[in-house]
Amino acid sequence: MMNFMSFSKLHFYLTVLAITAVFLFLTFHESPVKQPDGILIKKEPLQEQTSELPFKKGKFLITPLQYYKLRARVLGKKHYRFSKWADLSPVDLALGWDVMSSNFYLDQLKIKQARRWYYVKWGNSAAVSEQKIFNNSANVHILPANEHVATMVKKFKEGTLVDLQGYLVRVDDEEKNRWWISSQSRTDRGDGSCEVFYVTQASFTYSDK
Repeated sequence: MMNFMSFSKLHFYLTVLAITAVFLFLTFHESPVKQPDGILIKKEPLQEQTSELPFKKGKFLITPLQYYKLRARVLGKKHYRFSKWADLSPVDLALGWDVMSSNFYLDQLKIKQARRWYYVKWGNSAAVSEQKIFNNSANVHILPANEHVATMVKKFKEGTLVDLQGYLVRVDDEEKNRWWISSQSRTDRGDGSCEVFYVTQASFTYSDK
């Protein structure tokens, strides 16, 4: 009887684990969207000074630094549920334009996101320089301004062409005495080089080639 009960419990736990694994796979696994060849996004991101005043969002104080608008190809998407800032920014998007929107160049690269970073690997024969790779792409911490934006971002997949606009921001969490400051340069690298992007509008778009 004891052995039967133990086996029944084990079977139950394994079943729950399998169902959970399938649910997580279906929730977070997204097949890439295929795009035609060529440079799909020719415009660089628009970045301008702003007079917008700081405002509160929940427990956070958000200070707009610059107005930011871009059309880009989604190179990668990474969900965060338990990391620092995940309650404010649940997803990072790796975004590319110019050469980083073209199949020809992207097929020569391996792109990965982890721990709020964006990694790119390429071989010696890659037809694009390191400078062009990083000057025409960014790992962006997305802060949805509202539920509509959050819902749209959830629909984005690798390969999707998107329009985003809002503000590069500084975020202060006074309760925990911590802050998060956006990069305002497209040529910096390393710690602090990602954009912290408070997104007020988000939509699917089309190639501008």
